Amino acid sequence: MSKFNLTAQIQLQAPKNAAQVVNQIQRQLQNINVNVNLKGAPQAQRQIQNLAKSTSQAANASTKLGKALTASIKRYAGLAIATRAVSLFTNTLAGSVRVVSTSEVTTLSVDVNPILSV
Repeated sequence: MSKFNLTAQIQLQAPKNAAQVVNQIQRQLQNINVNVNLKGAPQAQRQIQNLAKSTSQAANASTKLGKALTASIKRYAGLAIATRAVSLFTNTLAGSVRVVSTSEVTTLSVDVNPILSV
């Protein structure tokens, strides 16, 4: 076989130990440390801190809003109950006054007629 044919055959043939080669490369690259310089990292860090602060403030505000709404609902419920109680009392009182005035009018009309005829 000529030198050219042998070289072509070696270059065109798939390797039979590919797994060994991959494992060897991975072992060699296992403990590599690489320094990376990022542009704009301090600015990004400040923005993340500002976002975290804003999120915390929003959470506190929503908690305060929830407490205020709860207190308002309790006040409204108390006012509604008191209003209903006063309404029932005044309606009962008004019904009692009507009954008394009707009986008084009937009594007065009976009593007034004999006085007028005398």
